[in-house]
Amino acid sequence: MIRWILASLMLLLISGCKKDEQAIVPSFVSIPEVGVEVSANQGTSRHGISEVWVYADSSLLGAFAVGATFPVIASEAFTLDLFAGIRENGQALAPRTYPFLNPVQVNLLPKIGETQTLRPSFTYHPRTTFKLNEDFERSQIFDEDLDQDEATFLFIREDGIEGRSASAVLTPEHPTLEVASNQILRDIPTTGQSTYLEMEYRSDVPLQVGLRGHGPGIGPAKNYKLVLFPTDIATKIYVNFSPDLQASQLLGYQVIFLATFEVDFGILEQRIDLDNIKLLHF
Repeated sequence: MIRWILASLMLLLISGCKKDEQAIVPSFVSIPEVGVEVSANQGTSRHGISEVWVYADSSLLGAFAVGATFPVIASEAFTLDLFAGIRENGQALAPRTYPFLNPVQVNLLPKIGETQTLRPSFTYHPRTTFKLNEDFERSQIFDEDLDQDEATFLFIREDGIEGRSASAVLTPEHPTLEVASNQILRDIPTTGQSTYLEMEYRSDVPLQVGLRGHGPGIGPAKNYKLVLFPTDIATKIYVNFSPDLQASQLLGYQVIFLATFEVDFGILEQRIDLDNIKLLHF
């Protein structure tokens, strides 16, 4: 029988007659890094996996930050199932396993007192539909202007987040950027099935991200789900649109972005960079 415990606990093995006690020494597993493998037409392999959720013989050991080392107590061969963990909607208090990445399974033998190192590489689930996949290397589909200012638009920047990226510059004279993808995306599930937007951004100002829905008898309906904080570091975000789609029940959607010049920031030209935008669903 295999027995598991976290590092914070001390186990004692008690003999049947309860006369002798001896400490159990665990094996250790380290996950210093993780990766994502992509195939053709799946876009970038860059990711924002922050934790690995670990199951040992189907029992949850815990969610461990990438780079962590954790103990495993086993008396025989055991199986670890590793799930990619993200911070949903960029929120630190919303750790989740990411449904579109397959778990990695590893069979190990216990090595008492030693550390075994794993570097799992996750792949997309074969049922994943890439409804939108824009890396700005050969195209730029976010060119529907919603702000009515021809001076604010997304242009291609060669030295972007990863290769070419889409960028915009806001000034006091031209303070608003609002753009949409130039296609209405249809057949997106509205039944609560997982639908996420993956994206990378870097911005001097808060950046809003959302959907613009279309249906019979109504004008386009905008729903900005998140406001992303300014950051000078390229940041990967996973936005869960599943509940929004289920609530709206419309026939088609566009991905939209909105940013506004911030007078109090003291920067005369405020820039936004976008890259590696994927809309995924099952």
